[in-house]
Amino acid sequence: MRIVSGHTRLYRRGVTDYHRCAVPTNTRKSYGKREETFTLKTKDYGAALKRVRLAAIQVDQRFEAHRRKLKAPHPIRELSQEAVDRLCEVRFQESLTRHEKTNIFIM
Repeated sequence: MRIVSGHTRLYRRGVTDYHRCAVPTNTRKSYGKREETFTLKTKDYGAALKRVRLAAIQVDQRFEAHRRKLKAPHPIRELSQEAVDRLCEVRFQESLTRHEKTNIFIM
């Protein structure tokens, strides 16, 4: 692959143009790749230049979405019995407090 002038991510292999960029080092391990490389499906330099600009934006958005996903809190898949009991107790106390405020007692 050789660099084609006009855009830093535009490369040419044979007569076909490619988008190629390194995955940011802070997400490389979790992303699973060292670089993003794919064909722009064109042999025309003008079309390749337009497509590589769009591809660069899309790939950068993909990297950003991956970073956001890494920062997002992981959902809890299972609760221990102790956690379930604690949540039930908290909910029961909240309902007692609410009923005391409205002077309604349910037996």
